[in-house]
Amino acid sequence: AMEKVEWDTIFFLVGLFILVGTLEHAGLFDRLGGVIFATVGRNLPMLCLAILWVSGALSALFGNIPIVMAFIPLVNALAAMYLDPAGGAPDPALVKSVSQPLWWSLALGACLGGNGTLFGAAANVVVAQIARRNGAPFSFWTFLRFSLPVTAASLCISSLYIYVRYFVLSAAP
Repeated sequence: AMEKVEWDTIFFLVGLFILVGTLEHAGLFDRLGGVIFATVGRNLPMLCLAILWVSGALSALFGNIPIVMAFIPLVNALAAMYLDPAGGAPDPALVKSVSQPLWWSLALGACLGGNGTLFGAAANVVVAQIARRNGAPFSFWTFLRFSLPVTAASLCISSLYIYVRYFVLSAAP
């Protein structure tokens, strides 16, 4: 059974989690949240788009699972920064109307962004290993040639969905 284990994939993912954990511990994602908020400010639609596209891009580079884990405190911090000027304990309906589009932006960005590169999602790495083992290997660049346009289109459609769902069809703050 141990001979059939995809050790390359396991060690790749372990290294990826270690790298993202180190970056999170170093405060990179907290600073990124501050930069995003300083750049976008209290414009919730733009905050959502920033989360969607930044998480999508980073998921393509570092993998979607570690990016989601690292972005959870970032999204919580952005929601708090957005609600802070309201003063005191905000209305639960206000918290939901602010946090829900941010969480969906993270979910869509990280999930779909992971399709951007061969190592953006664990499934991509597993498929590459299986293809190689079965005599049909493909390179990082071959994968990228097809994945980038699909990922960009997916993120554009997600941007439109977030905007229509949360800012056209509902009364977001």
